[in-house]
Amino acid sequence: MKFFAQFFSTILHPLLMPLYVFGYMFYFLPEMATPIRAEMFPMLLGLVAVATFMLPGITVLLLHRAGVVSQVRIEERKDRFIPHIISTCIYIATTWFFYSKLSPVPILYIIMVSVTLCMALVTIINFFWKISAHATALGGIVAFMMFTFLNLGFDFILYSILITIVLAGFVMASRMYLQVHTLAQVCCGFVLGISIGLVSLSTIS
Repeated sequence: MKFFAQFFSTILHPLLMPLYVFGYMFYFLPEMATPIRAEMFPMLLGLVAVATFMLPGITVLLLHRAGVVSQVRIEERKDRFIPHIISTCIYIATTWFFYSKLSPVPILYIIMVSVTLCMALVTIINFFWKISAHATALGGIVAFMMFTFLNLGFDFILYSILITIVLAGFVMASRMYLQVHTLAQVCCGFVLGISIGLVSLSTIS
């Protein structure tokens, strides 16, 4: 059971969520990224992977080697302060890049705005309470799926929403099983993610 809990926590890690969202949009809903050409999608995904996953991940590894954080998984609240602050700064820079270079396609930088706001608020809340970043990220993905379904209405998006909610349930249960978070922490994280996601995406005309 512990193996499955760690498995879901790893493959649905918060740092991977932006990559999943952009990958889903580029290859299942490419019309949302118009007028960007399809041949640019791999380059943009690579940028997202580096900025939202690789750089924050390398930062944690370096901080761990330096003895600043005790665990690579940064499951202790005290270990999360510096990695979360650095990740938030990286996300802000990435959001600005998307806004300055891809402004004709608002959905792209609005997604990054949503991701950055989630990271920033989780970082701030973490100074007082250990809210679940996993649940927050998955709440954001559910919000994205809901937004796309309401605007495009494709049946397969509805199935994607249901699958995402089920996966969110597995991850939230996993975080509680591993005794990393309480029920209140994962529920508040999920509500925070879905709220920020829906509010951010609602600004797209």
